[in-house]
Amino acid sequence: VYQDMSSAIKATAVRWDGNVWTILGNSGFSTGAATYVSLAINSSNNPVITYQDNSVAWKISVMAYTGSSWTLVGDKGFSDGQADFTRIAIGSDNAPVVAYRDSANGSKITVQKWNSGTSSWSPVGNKGFSSGSPGDLSLALYSNNFPIVAYIDLSDNRPKAMKFNGSPDWE
Repeated sequence: VYQDMSSAIKATAVRWDGNVWTILGNSGFSTGAATYVSLAINSSNNPVITYQDNSVAWKISVMAYTGSSWTLVGDKGFSDGQADFTRIAIGSDNAPVVAYRDSANGSKITVQKWNSGTSSWSPVGNKGFSSGSPGDLSLALYSNNFPIVAYIDLSDNRPKAMKFNGSPDWE
């Protein structure tokens, strides 16, 4: 997945078919210009992406490839404010989880998980939980699909990691 300069900086995805790279769906499929694009693969072996979406005030959007086209996962721009350093992971339950620097919550990290039962995004623990503002971040899932984030804390320029402990708290 890349920012396609020939498609108004929207996202375009390609897949190697063994001989050539082929476009998945349409070129420039994202709802707006896509920055901080992050990719994960679901249990159907299809890509799911998250990105900062300029069509909705730089908030976070998630799209999934269905095998023939790209569809939004929930509402576009579902974050409270601008979302920087957007990252995605897919749990063993096939639910996407996203992490980002959340301008509406102290420019600290917020993590949200897709709930297919309610067709909505829900915060994992408290929004804006990190000790400081991240300069960048990484996201992974560990046991029980609990997220862990690693980041550079801009308040002291030191690397930090926090994991969700199952309550509203992160440690």
